[in-house]
Amino acid sequence: MKGRSAALLVVVCAVVAGCGGSSSSGGNNFVIMKADSFEPSTLTVSKGETVEFENESGDDKWPASNVHPTHELYPGFDAQEPVLDGDSYKFTFDRPGRWGYHDHLKPDIQGTIVVED
Repeated sequence: MKGRSAALLVVVCAVVAGCGGSSSSGGNNFVIMKADSFEPSTLTVSKGETVEFENESGDDKWPASNVHPTHELYPGFDAQEPVLDGDSYKFTFDRPGRWGYHDHLKPDIQGTIVVED
């Protein structure tokens, strides 16, 4: 019985909390937009996976590829308008690489998406 409880705890930890760290990969491709940060600050995904940017900041957010204000590092990765608090924006990453991004409304808030082939 004790072994089952430990295994269940591991599964719950993995599903609910991601078990810590500032980087994530796999099927939980979510970035939470907070007031002054993106969480996780670095997210690793596989080529062709979609990332959902969820706004939990209490204010408008606008995720977009670097470089501010032109967003030319990864053309197309740009919400094109503010994402309201409680809403989300999805983008499918189909180019391997390390892609920096920012909040267009507060460009000092930065994050990175790492796309593996």
